[in-house]
Amino acid sequence: MINSEFVKVHSLMDTFIYVALIIAGVLMILLPFGQVIAVFGCFLIVSGIVVALINKTEYKNLQLKGHFKKLEYYYPLKKKSEIVGALMGEPGMMLFPPDNDNEDVLRLDVYYAKSGDKAYLQLFKYVPYVYEPASIVYEVDKESIQQLL
Repeated sequence: MINSEFVKVHSLMDTFIYVALIIAGVLMILLPFGQVIAVFGCFLIVSGIVVALINKTEYKNLQLKGHFKKLEYYYPLKKKSEIVGALMGEPGMMLFPPDNDNEDVLRLDVYYAKSGDKAYLQLFKYVPYVYEPASIVYEVDKESIQQLL
């Protein structure tokens, strides 16, 4: 069984952005361009620190290797049995992107890596103010959920 905890982590692009902002800010302060440029350099350093603290765009699981991207799909509650059946691999049931419906109380999280051939899906149910897990994490082949990706 897979640990259902996927945590947000920095991607390579996130790291490049905040390091570039901080280095540019330090250079603007150290080089003799004037006070206005030095103040802008301080602004860039603060911006780089804020980006480093806030901007995390990929997910990682402690049991799985690599970084994953996440897609979210919202479904009405009446489709729960169909979704769980499709996740468990029952024949004849396929996962499709949802129709535009006003009742969005189920969330399907799809975690996938571009390099791997597996995807990981978990269903969540909306309880006021938070989504709680409604299923375990299922491992499926990416070909079987190509419509979602």
